[in-house]
Amino acid sequence: MLQSKITCVFLLANLLFADTSLKKKRCTNFFPMNPAIEYVSSAVVAKNRESEKEHPEKFHRKSQEKISINIESFGGKGDGITDNGPAFTKALAALPNGGIINFGKGVFTNHTRWLIKQSNITIKGQGPGNTVLTADSSVARTFDIGLERGHENIFQEGAKGDSSVIFPFVNKTKKGDDYIELKNKTWIENFPVGQKIFIRGGASYYDQDFGEINVVVKKYGNKLYLKYPLSRNYDYEGENWFGALLKDFKPPKVGGIAMAIIQHAPQKKGMPISIGNEIYSVVSEKGDTVFLLNPGRANSTNVIPAGTHVTKGRQVIIDRGPSNDTIDGLTIQGKQTRVFSADNTFNTLIVNCVITRDPIIRVPGPFIFTVDRARNVRFKNVVFQAPDVLPSTGQISRSSGDISFSECVFKNVSTDFSEFCFNSLVDSCTYDIINQKFATRMGKTASNCIATNTKFKIKGGSEAISMDDIQGFKNSQRKGCIVNSCYFEFDGTNTVIQNMGEGTNAFTNNVITGNFNAICLTLRIEHPDIDENKQTILLFKKNTIRATINRPLFNEGNADIEDNNFTLSGNPAHADAGIIVANSVKDTSLVFHLKLKNNNFNNWLKKENKISNYDDKANGSKMLEISNNVFNYK
Repeated sequence: MLQSKITCVFLLANLLFADTSLKKKRCTNFFPMNPAIEYVSSAVVAKNRESEKEHPEKFHRKSQEKISINIESFGGKGDGITDNGPAFTKALAALPNGGIINFGKGVFTNHTRWLIKQSNITIKGQGPGNTVLTADSSVARTFDIGLERGHENIFQEGAKGDSSVIFPFVNKTKKGDDYIELKNKTWIENFPVGQKIFIRGGASYYDQDFGEINVVVKKYGNKLYLKYPLSRNYDYEGENWFGALLKDFKPPKVGGIAMAIIQHAPQKKGMPISIGNEIYSVVSEKGDTVFLLNPGRANSTNVIPAGTHVTKGRQVIIDRGPSNDTIDGLTIQGKQTRVFSADNTFNTLIVNCVITRDPIIRVPGPFIFTVDRARNVRFKNVVFQAPDVLPSTGQISRSSGDISFSECVFKNVSTDFSEFCFNSLVDSCTYDIINQKFATRMGKTASNCIATNTKFKIKGGSEAISMDDIQGFKNSQRKGCIVNSCYFEFDGTNTVIQNMGEGTNAFTNNVITGNFNAICLTLRIEHPDIDENKQTILLFKKNTIRATINRPLFNEGNADIEDNNFTLSGNPAHADAGIIVANSVKDTSLVFHLKLKNNNFNNWLKKENKISNYDDKANGSKMLEISNNVFNYK
């Protein structure tokens, strides 16, 4: 049902950018027939649909049944004292092919951390508050699913530069392709059907990854056919890069070493890097001087010219992370910085849980949870909470895709969708935020990130929706982010939206109340070589605003502001509150765009009213379309 909901909301995303009417509709869910029910004839399926929902266990085939064990059978105790680490290790070892580990009521402590690296494991508690999993106060990470980044991760072998696990691909991969083509046909045998892979297409920095998890469903010639069409382009021309050659580079022969001069050189020995579409391994480095090994992976021996981009290795990597794990019905309480992570995982479900930082032991740290290099991770009916004096963030990053939050609560925990994540959904959730930098960040490298039917209650802080991020990718790569049918309640917040994401972002059908300084600060071009169109567009349509606004509604931006209803309340703190659009950017190369149409402005400041202070002389290129706006003054 959740997957149906996600699909429906993503269809809404496509309609928003294709149809400017932006009809306000909530998606309808349908309960699909279960194709696994082979022994029920088609004639009686409809009759048994309700029975299946009430008693699903009666309709599952025997081969799908999981082995179920109790942690207490392996020496586990929920007394808040016993080290349950050894019992948990034994329980996992008893389920080599997957199964259910049941926890009774109580507080189960682990003197190290709770770690799942296996597939098909379900951790089942007796409900949040009844079953509590925690770790010793000296443990930095409380509960991890997957292979954590930077240590024992799916890139460990590839990061060492071992040529046997480096598989470069042909430089013609496009968004929407259902295959990726390896540079050598003989490598295809390393990828059995069903194998999970990570397609790495570069990075803005060497500790990140621009890519996606996928699954091999077929192979032919030197092509790996994929379960999911590629989410973006991975050709050299559209890659994300950080370094660049400062001088021409003459590649060595296979097994040989040569010196390269690289701006922002990689600093990790053994790391595979790509210079253009050729791959090498770092032997040593000092400053801009790097010695590189040719691993013999279909590299050319032609001289590579100065200025060529340098990235983390552009390669297909065998993904060794776990799949199909579930956490259900418990509280995870951390006493240090990171309470929960799902890193390098696939098809993971966290449901009916509480993820919280200990309210007494206050160790500062930015992240309460992380989702890194993962795909199909679903949080449903989960409460994330942190003490008011210790605000925290959950980061969804490093090319994670298809991540969803449904009916979740974020109590002083913000969400950060950044670093090339894609297809993220926040649906029917609640944010209760105090003095955070933002409630949620939909970073300018986050593609197709959607918030819908969600309530934001925000006190203090910088902004509700932030769209800043690391260096982005070209506009042609990114699908915009959407905030639709949400409710915002502000108390002294600076800005509703900080819209700095490349491309087009939509803020539609929302209700905004309370007091704040400005609705939107937008258009900041930081990387003109990446921001090819030199503009960002905000679609701000069909919103209802009932608030005290202390400064201009929109500032420094390209925006389509249409069909909104603004009602000014209270007494603004600044005289310029009547200005609707302000602009102070003096870069005449930028293309400014403003459409202000069919809006109602109620209880407005007649004395100070001013639609725009755009300066014709300061801005060389602009498009202004202002029409059919109605002002009802105080």
